[in-house]
Amino acid sequence: MTKKAVYLFGAGAAIPWNAPNTSDLTTLVLNSGFYCKNGTKRVTQKIVETLSNYFPIEEINFETILNVIEELLVFHSSRDYKNTNSFLFPFLESRCFLDEIFNYEMNGDWQHGSSLIIKGFELESGKSSFSNQSPQQFYLQLLYANVLTVISARVSSYSYHTTEVTKVVTENNRELNNNFYNWINSEVGNNSTVRLYTLNYDRLFSVLLKKRGINIFEGAECESELTPEEILPFDVKKIATDFTSNIHYNLHGSSFWDVRNRNHHQLPSIQYFLTGAPNLSSNLWEQPLAQMEKGKIINPSNIITGYQKTQKTSMSPFRQMQSAFDRDCLEANKLIIIGYSFGDAHLNETIRMAIIHNPNIDIEVIDPNFRKNKLDEKIGLELLSNSEISLSPTNLSENSCSFLNGKVKVNEYYFDEYLNQFKAI
Repeated sequence: MTKKAVYLFGAGAAIPWNAPNTSDLTTLVLNSGFYCKNGTKRVTQKIVETLSNYFPIEEINFETILNVIEELLVFHSSRDYKNTNSFLFPFLESRCFLDEIFNYEMNGDWQHGSSLIIKGFELESGKSSFSNQSPQQFYLQLLYANVLTVISARVSSYSYHTTEVTKVVTENNRELNNNFYNWINSEVGNNSTVRLYTLNYDRLFSVLLKKRGINIFEGAECESELTPEEILPFDVKKIATDFTSNIHYNLHGSSFWDVRNRNHHQLPSIQYFLTGAPNLSSNLWEQPLAQMEKGKIINPSNIITGYQKTQKTSMSPFRQMQSAFDRDCLEANKLIIIGYSFGDAHLNETIRMAIIHNPNIDIEVIDPNFRKNKLDEKIGLELLSNSEISLSPTNLSENSCSFLNGKVKVNEYYFDEYLNQFKAI
């Protein structure tokens, strides 16, 4: 029987390839988006300023900021009580609690197809409201899209890869890329199926493996290089039923996915596609809207961040990829977790179920700041609490520790340092 190795890549895994960390993205978001009415402070900065009155500043990051925008979107998701899409609306005053952030003017009376003038920001033409949004909601949608665009552009800066241009396969990355390939290929050569899941918004690891001859399914059949114009539909059936192929799935989407709000009949229907070039949310002529839970509007996007992940990942192909991750962890011989901070409850639940119900699984965690960031306490309480064995780490050394009598091993190395051991393979 073929063995199965499952990999979960968090933000820390892509840093050696010049990917941003959480702090970098937070700084980027704070310096992006629209300005408040005073013309000097950005809306994102106003959000952090307000939150810091109630929460420790170290708990506030780019995901927190985007979540606030999403929550404000829910509140402002109706033009009036009769047409409200939000159960919150009837219970709250219909005034703006943060009037300072709504720095816009309406182009005439507000109706279907209306547009806004964003003060201090040159908005591309053609951005009109088509789904009964209130002007506040539409403004927040445009702000949300603008912030996501900045993140996607940063992702593209290290992971752009088409038939014409590459940021991935470069001389500067040659040794790092070779070590990564050798690492994964050591499992392939050991008769293991490799199942790669990433929380990052790139095709980085899929490209590296395909370039060296390892066939990887990304949810759509494609080569490592795509043309900038290529658009490929996801094979949802294969994602949901094929558990023997080598795969690379973006559990939280990708800058190299496209999201469309309407089908070929021009009826509302959210659809995702894999593309060669990055897709920028601010370029969409119509911002997508959906309700996965009645009474709560969400903005589907090609990358998922913030704290509505569970709702957004209930859409295809996210839900099939999450389902594949669930099954793979229950069947795997090995789960390797790289640079993940254990901050997503839906993923932690999958790992917890694997520990309980898959006695054959061995787990390896690679994170240079594992104990420094108190992740040992976090996984002890959230992932290992069903065990009768001590939850405290054992076999302590400067760069490693373990749990559950060695079933969960931790290597406290940066990912590129860890990969150095595979140079000679």
